[in-house]
Amino acid sequence: METVRDLILLAGKKWRVFASGETPSADEIADGLQSLQSLVDEIYVGWTDVDEDAAYEAREDERISTTSTVTLPTLVDDGGERRPRSGAKVMVITSGVPVLSVYRGDKAGWVTASSLTLDSEIPFDAQLHNTAADALAGRYCETFGEPTSRQLRMGQRALGILSLATRKQTGETYY
Repeated sequence: METVRDLILLAGKKWRVFASGETPSADEIADGLQSLQSLVDEIYVGWTDVDEDAAYEAREDERISTTSTVTLPTLVDDGGERRPRSGAKVMVITSGVPVLSVYRGDKAGWVTASSLTLDSEIPFDAQLHNTAADALAGRYCETFGEPTSRQLRMGQRALGILSLATRKQTGETYY
């Protein structure tokens, strides 16, 4: 499973929005795409705002307003060099247009997570694809009727897992 289309189809089949072997309609696919973009926009939050008018190398979790070129980091120096963490994000806003990029640790690279299309790469690491499908299905099912209480719980649980997996760990523990 590599594309947004694959994730939408998995979500629909897992929760029987459409039957196995059934080809979803263009409207069903469009609803899935809209639901996924909404999910991505909800999960990738928590920004450090930066205003920069010169060429700039972004840091993890920055939202940068600029008129210049922004380079996404390939290495992060926080006391020792490392790759960006899985789920790190950078939003670049140029002329009022936001572009969200997410780091996929399994691919060791950045993928665009705004203005998703059916052929876009999934903006979550591969080990989160089933969880993302459950979270998406929780929203997607609501489009096709009332989800069962089990589906609702699974969708909410999956959303929580995705939210935690994409957040920077602070090192603080609360009991």
